[in-house]
Amino acid sequence: MQINDTGCHAIADTGAAVSMCGYRDAVRLGMIVTDRARCFKGLGRAEARETNPVKLEINKKVIWATFFVLEQTGFPILIGTRELKALDFMVDPVKQCLVDRAQHWQAMAVEEGKEDEQGSTSMADVVSGVCESQTDEQLLVVGRRQIEQASVHLPNSEVSRIWSLFERYQGCWLRPRSGRVNVLKARFTVQGPPIKQKLRALTDPLKQELETQISAMLKAGVIRPSKSPWGSVPVFVRKKTGEYRMCLC
Repeated sequence: MQINDTGCHAIADTGAAVSMCGYRDAVRLGMIVTDRARCFKGLGRAEARETNPVKLEINKKVIWATFFVLEQTGFPILIGTRELKALDFMVDPVKQCLVDRAQHWQAMAVEEGKEDEQGSTSMADVVSGVCESQTDEQLLVVGRRQIEQASVHLPNSEVSRIWSLFERYQGCWLRPRSGRVNVLKARFTVQGPPIKQKLRALTDPLKQELETQISAMLKAGVIRPSKSPWGSVPVFVRKKTGEYRMCLC
């Protein structure tokens, strides 16, 4: 199956009314996450945010579907009954496959325990915000799709002009790099004793996010180990794409 023209593995879940995925898959598949939120009792009242419509293709059948994005890492891509009905598919419990109701043939085998290989290698880098394993051509395709989805209210001619501008200056955004400015130095004068805050309690997903972001920034040279008497507490703010931005306060 494909979501936004990107191949992926998913689970057909007849017990789920809507389709869902984790935020890392949402970013990788070019989904745009909105502020529309909903709590799911079956997931411990976990909150998920709805996406703008995305292109969902299974066995050459295409529909525009919305997903609900959860913050949990490792959450599988679930195709709910709403999308299965729209595609006119049903799950055969004996053969463990999706069956096209109209054509009466197998649409997609149901495989258990098999991860999306592309997903394991195409995670968005927490520093640059892009999938570093993808080629420039693939990143341009993703970028153009995001521009088109964000500009649906504009005429096609205006969207083409906007994309031409982004394509011309792709060196500024295609593979962004942080921590490369070394021409400026800052000095601060403070009064009073140093302030060092203790790390506050974090949920398990945020603990993993903190470790992931710190490791990535250390590797990229954006930060370095320090024994400073000053210390700030990290605070996580959710981006519109569903990812977290780490802030210090």
